[in-house]
Amino acid sequence: ANLGAMSFAAASLVGDSGRVISFEPHPDNLYHFYRGLSANSARNVTIYPFALSDREATFSLFGTSNGYLKFDEGGKKACTFI
Repeated sequence: ANLGAMSFAAASLVGDSGRVISFEPHPDNLYHFYRGLSANSARNVTIYPFALSDREATFSLFGTSNGYLKFDEGGKKACTFI
């Protein structure tokens, strides 16, 4: 979701009868996203404060707003999302 720009645009497109579901794990981005929810009166947007994956795992968050997630499996880098 990052800061919410695409989520707020989607909310406008789907209108009051639609729903936008967003996911953002970075605390700084969440802060700005929540502020945007209030400023845009976006009642049809739900934000979840975590990332999604195809399996259960623990990731580390690196960097700032446009950071990345990564995890190591047995000392070998198994997956990086940028």
